[in-house]
Amino acid sequence: MKTTKKVIKIFFSSNSEIKKIIIKKVLAKLNMNGFLYKYENVHYIKNKIPRFESLIDYKKINIQDLDNRKLNILSDLYISHRFNILGSGWVSADYNAKAPGIENILYKTRNKRPFEKKVRELVDKNYSLIDWQRDLKSGYLFNAEEFSTSLKNLPQGVDVKMPWELSRMHHLPQLAIMGVLMKDKRSALIREFRNQIYDFCESNPLGKGVNWICTMDVSIRIINILISYDIFLQIDEEGTLDLSFNEYLQTHIIKHGKFIRRNLEINIGNTKLNGNHYLSNLCGLLFVSTYFKNKATQKWLKFASKEFLIEFQKQFLHDGSNFECSTAYHRLSGEISSYSIALLLRNNITIDNEVLEKLNSIAKFAILVTRNNGNMIQIGDNDSGRLLKLDFKQCFHSSNISRKKSDEAVEEPFLENELNNESLPAMIFAITNLNGLEDYAEKSPINFSIMNALINHSSINLQAVHNFSDYSCNHNVDLASLQLTYEKTTTIFLPYEDIKLNNSLSEFSPFFGLAVFKIEGFRLYVRTPTVLKNMHTAHAHNDFLHFEMDFENESYFCDQGSYIYTPFIDKRNLFRSVRAHNVPYHGVETNDFVDCFHLKINIEGEVLQVKNNSIELLVYFSNIIHYRKIELDKNMILITDKSNQYFDYTCKDFEFTSSGYGRLLTQDSIHGLTITTE
Repeated sequence: MKTTKKVIKIFFSSNSEIKKIIIKKVLAKLNMNGFLYKYENVHYIKNKIPRFESLIDYKKINIQDLDNRKLNILSDLYISHRFNILGSGWVSADYNAKAPGIENILYKTRNKRPFEKKVRELVDKNYSLIDWQRDLKSGYLFNAEEFSTSLKNLPQGVDVKMPWELSRMHHLPQLAIMGVLMKDKRSALIREFRNQIYDFCESNPLGKGVNWICTMDVSIRIINILISYDIFLQIDEEGTLDLSFNEYLQTHIIKHGKFIRRNLEINIGNTKLNGNHYLSNLCGLLFVSTYFKNKATQKWLKFASKEFLIEFQKQFLHDGSNFECSTAYHRLSGEISSYSIALLLRNNITIDNEVLEKLNSIAKFAILVTRNNGNMIQIGDNDSGRLLKLDFKQCFHSSNISRKKSDEAVEEPFLENELNNESLPAMIFAITNLNGLEDYAEKSPINFSIMNALINHSSINLQAVHNFSDYSCNHNVDLASLQLTYEKTTTIFLPYEDIKLNNSLSEFSPFFGLAVFKIEGFRLYVRTPTVLKNMHTAHAHNDFLHFEMDFENESYFCDQGSYIYTPFIDKRNLFRSVRAHNVPYHGVETNDFVDCFHLKINIEGEVLQVKNNSIELLVYFSNIIHYRKIELDKNMILITDKSNQYFDYTCKDFEFTSSGYGRLLTQDSIHGLTITTE
C-alpha cells in the first residue's frame, strides 16, 4: 500500500516522460500487454527520415597493425554465422544447428520460425537465416510472436542473455573494419551486413519476442548498427546499400530511437539507483540524435545530454570508480560515458571541467585495477558487457587458427579476452590528452582513432585527475576492548630472499574500496570496506577483506569471477559468496542473497590504517567483529586475523575460475609459494 501511494505521488509530481513510463509499468504489471503494444505502436508511424550524417572517416581508422590472415578466418566465421557468445564456443546460429547444451541441459528446438517467409523475400537466396530468438547454448527457442513484456519465468538452464548478446550486434562494426582492410572481401561483407539487417528486423518485430525486453540491449544494438552503417556506406563502391535498403534501415534506426525514448530504464521512486542500463539508454539516444538531426531528434539530444550529465555524476564516485561495486561494470559504464561525452563535445554542448576531471579519474581507476598483462582484476560481477568491441588486438588472441567444419562447436581459432582493460584509458586519452595515457593509444589504436573521429579531432587538454597515492588514514581503535579472542596468522613466503616488499608504494580508492601495493614485479590488491548502503549493489559480491597478488607475471589467490546469472541461481550465489573469496568464514554470509540481483546489506566496516607496507581493516556483521591486518616485510606477506567469534580461514587458490560470463575454467593451483598458518 505504501509503495502504491508513493508511485501515485511520484506520478502526479513528475514530468510527462516519467508519467508515460509509470503508465507502461502499471499496464505491464496488470498483464495488459495487448493494450500496451497498441499504445506503443501509435508512436511508430513512419515519418520523413532526417538526413544521415557520417561521423567517422573510415580512412582515419588505424588498421595498420591488423593481421589480414587472421581477420580473413574471423570474417568467414561471422559470414557462416558462427558466433562465440558468452562462453558458447564458436557455435552455429543457423536454424537447424545443434546446440551444445549447458550443465547437461539441452532443449529441442521447434521448427517454427513465424517470419521466415518474409525474411527470405528480402535477403539473398544463398543467405542462411540466423536464429535470433534462440539461446545458442541450451537450444531453447523464445516465442517471436509473444509480447516482449510477457516473457517471464524461464526454465532452468535457459539464459536470456544469450539472444540478447547476439542481438547487440557487436560483430557488425568488426565486419565493417574488416571491409576497410580487405578490399577483395569488401563486397561480400557489405552484402552480409545488408542481409543481417533485413534478417534481424523482420525476425524481431517491434515489441515482440526476446530482443525487445531490455532497452539497454536495444541501445547497444543501435549503436553498433550505426557505427557499422557509417563505415559500410563509405566503402560501398558497388551501391549494394541502395536507396530502398537505406530507407528501410534508417526507418528502423529511428524506431529504435523512439523505442528507447519511450522505454527508458528509470528506477521510479529512487532515481539514485539508476544504473548502467539507464546510462546506456541515454547513450543510445545521443548516437541516434547525432547521426540524424531534425526537430524530434534534437529534443532527444537535449533530454539525453541533460540526463547523462546528472547520471554520470551520480554513478561515478569522486575517485573515478563506479558505484556498482564491480570492475567489469566500471569498464562498461566507463565506455558508455566516454562515448557519450564525445558526442556531447561533437554537438558543442558545454561540459564542466569537473566532469572531465572525473573522466580522467575513470581512466586512472581502470589502470589501478589492471594487471601488468593488461587484464583487470575481477571484483564483483562480470557479465562480459561492452558497448563496442572494436579492437581486434585486444579482443582476440589466436590459440589455433585451424578450423573444423561441422554442425558442432568449432575449435576456437580466436578466444576473446574478456578481461582486457586497455581500451578505456585509450578512449579517454583521445578526449582529454591526459599525461600518462599515451601508451594506451598505441595498445588500443582502433578505439583511440574512432574516438578521435567522433570528437571531430578536437580533444581538450585537461590534466586534472584524482591522485590515488594522496591518501592518509590512521584511526585509533582499542582492539582490546573488542574482545577479539579468536586469532589466526597466515604467512606467505615468496621464493626470493633478496626482494623487499616493505619498500612497496600504496595507492588507495577509498570510495570503491580497494588498496593496491606495488613494487617492480609485485602487486597486492586488497578489497577494503566501503559504504555499500550508498552503492548500487546488484553486482556486489561478499568480498570485503579479500586479497590477491601478482608476482613475476603470475597471479595468485584470485577472485573466482561470476560465471553465470539467472540460469543457475545456486551457482550464481556460490560465485558471489564468502567462500568464493580469500576471506575468513564465520558460517554465515556477510550479506544475504535476496534474489539474483538483490542483497540485504548487513556488513559495515572501516579502514583503520593504510601505509606503504601495511593495511588494517575492521568489519562488522551479524554480531561478528573481524579485524584483518596485512603487512609486507622483505620476502613475506603476514596476514593477522582476529575475531570475537570462531572463524575458518585457509589461504589458497581456487579450483575453478570464470574469466568471463558463461566461462567456467579449471585452474592450476600449484605454485612455488610457501604458506603457513598458525
